[in-house]
Amino acid sequence: FNILHRGIGMIVTNKSIFDTNSNNSGGKSSTPDVYVHQRTSTKRVFPSLYDMFVGGVSTSGEDATWTAAREVAEELGLKRALRVLEQGG
Repeated sequence: FNILHRGIGMIVTNKSIFDTNSNNSGGKSSTPDVYVHQRTSTKRVFPSLYDMFVGGVSTSGEDATWTAAREVAEELGLKRALRVLEQGG
């Protein structure tokens, strides 16, 4: 139907990608690890392949922050982000 809609995409890492401090020990890289997940085999585009983005489409009138929290909760099972928003945090 080609209707315009807002989509949200996030990269989830094990540390902040905005942290410029490099307090490394043992010569390890300061580059954060990126979480990847395998797409379901029923997806029309790139089924069963690995994806580094977590995201989806906003519902009508939904704030982008709520979309992001909902998608993280749905796709990764990390419900804490959604609970924090629901509690006004």
